[in-house]
Amino acid sequence: MIITKGHTAAKQILIQKDHNTTDNALKSLTEKDLVTKANTALDLMGWEELDKLQHTTFIGAKKLRSGSILYQLNSKDAATWLQVPNVQKSFMAKFGGTSNIRNKLHYVIVKFVPTTFNAGSSFTHTKLEDTNHITKGSIAFSKYIKPPHLCLNRQKVAHITSDSTTVKQQTI
Repeated sequence: MIITKGHTAAKQILIQKDHNTTDNALKSLTEKDLVTKANTALDLMGWEELDKLQHTTFIGAKKLRSGSILYQLNSKDAATWLQVPNVQKSFMAKFGGTSNIRNKLHYVIVKFVPTTFNAGSSFTHTKLEDTNHITKGSIAFSKYIKPPHLCLNRQKVAHITSDSTTVKQQTI
């Protein structure tokens, strides 16, 4: 059962209503209409499809209470392809509306990080991504597990939790 849920989750993407707008054009569409809309956007990508995998298709949609749409693709590879920034941009341009794709985050614990690391800083995340050849914008969030003000003055390392769109060994 857990393995099946993992396989299903790997084939999903989340499209969120833009928080800066009060209008939600997707609200009036049925789940069947939402699948048709997403597949039409794929077809409209045309030459911009950026190495589209053969037979990539949306097979289901679920409307969430938040106004977001949880889409199911036909394969894990299709979902991974749709998480590439240029592909997302092209897809969302054809999808239209005031929505955006939210990549699935992977929560990780990074052990023995120097206490000099500036957790939570977007500049630090960018530098870390560059150093480790990780896709820009992959590290969404980081923070020390134990708040820094509770650490000992002589403490040199601590553990952080990080949310990332890609799971890859990171060197800090």
